[in-house]
Formats: sequence, C-alpha cells, structure tokens
Amino acid sequence: MTDPRVTGCCSHLLSDILMIGLCTYLTGGTDYEDMRKFALERGSELGDMLSLPNGIPSTDIFKRVLDINY
Repeated sequence: MTDPRVTGCCSHLLSDILMIGLCTYLTGGTDYEDMRKFALERGSELGDMLSLPNGIPSTDIFKRVLDINY
C-alpha cells in the first residue's frame, strides 16, 4: 500500500498506524480513542511489529489517517 500523505510532513509511520488500528479492531475497539489506548496499554506486546519512531500517535493522527472522508 502506498502512503497517500505528504512526504516529509508525517512523523508517524503508516504501517504503525494501520497495525494499531487493525489490532484495536480485532480486540473489540470501536474508535480512535480506543486505538490510542490500545497502543499505550498493549503496544509493547507488538514491539517487533511496530517502530513508533516518534512515540504513539495521538487520537487526531488516527482520525486524520483513517478517516475515509478526507
């Protein structure tokens, strides 16, 4: 999948955002706040699959990247 975001303006990896979103969904999460909570509480369990070079994305980041209405 190609990253549709502006190159050089993104501090979080698309792969990290998508992986957290998928894992949140699979564990019963329903919104962007759940994604952030999942990453804070269980992100270390996914250490081999996540890079998180700039920490855990905010709720707003999840919304901007995953909102299909942009």
